[in-house]
Amino acid sequence: PNNSRAYLARANAYATVGQSSLALLDVNEALVRDPNSADGLLLRGRLRQNEGEHDKAAMDFTVALSLSPDTEAAYLGRAISLRNQGLHPLALADCDNAVRLNPNSPAGYLCRAESFNKTGAPDRAIEQLNQAVVAAQTLHQPFSVLSELMNAMTGNRLAAANASPSGAPAVPAQPAPVAAPKAPEAAKPPAPPVAIAVPPVLSSGPPPAPPNPPTPTTASPAGKEDAAYYARLGRMRAGESYFEDAIKAYDQAVRFDPKLAPAYNGRGYARLRLNDLDRALNDFSEAVRLNPAYVNAYQNRSVARRLKGDRHGAMEDDQKVKEIFRAAGLSSGPSAVLVKASENRPQN
Repeated sequence: PNNSRAYLARANAYATVGQSSLALLDVNEALVRDPNSADGLLLRGRLRQNEGEHDKAAMDFTVALSLSPDTEAAYLGRAISLRNQGLHPLALADCDNAVRLNPNSPAGYLCRAESFNKTGAPDRAIEQLNQAVVAAQTLHQPFSVLSELMNAMTGNRLAAANASPSGAPAVPAQPAPVAAPKAPEAAKPPAPPVAIAVPPVLSSGPPPAPPNPPTPTTASPAGKEDAAYYARLGRMRAGESYFEDAIKAYDQAVRFDPKLAPAYNGRGYARLRLNDLDRALNDFSEAVRLNPAYVNAYQNRSVARRLKGDRHGAMEDDQKVKEIFRAAGLSSGPSAVLVKASENRPQN
């Protein structure tokens, strides 16, 4: 029952036969057991795209890229979700990263073509379609495969479905005709994007994340499930001392469930380790506001207050911990938990 690979394999099987809801249940179970599964995040991103949840899909692809920065499919998947949110410059940057990782990727050039088409640059879109044709010839891919890729990536807007019986490439439906593909060595290089800073492919750490979804005031059951996942991811990242990544994960957790006290405490811990004391204090205070008996949050806030020079505030938090233990009938508890101020350490 704890075999994450079995859940992921069954999720892929369900997705293949069109059982998306069952696939999503299984991939979530796989990610609970193995939050570091880039393959699981890629699959869940695609499933969420199919449901139109492009903000959540983009975040799954972003986390996947933080785990595996050289994943072409993650860049292409995120580009689709960003484009569907109207974030065309960011989508084009992801297309460029996909092409940089794999210069012979027809899908990467088709991704660029769709972005140019969406931003009113049909001539540049046609150039990219020609590059896709050249790449397909280089890889000896049949033109029927290229036509399918065009239709899948462009929603039948750039690719015509009128390939000849002899297998000639489909002609994009644009005012100007697509030039016949040349030999690879004579192909015109793809035009660089104008006035768009393309993020580099990073060797570590996540690429720039898309804008965050709006913060809900209450969490739906699905939102609480997502929040719990990101809270676990944040805790794991903090345990590995990747505190900036942990903060990003906790950011998502509190957006999906603004009342999840452990997420605020965990984010405060990560900020405290980065010496961001003011925001750490804010997080710990929010955690104890949501859960007035949250011993760990009081202890962490005590540490942060001492580091800020607020000895009186730290002593108040220590006293609060003692009161909580006494109320629980554990009068000897605090002596085992609290230590001298010089020895006090935050706890994740």
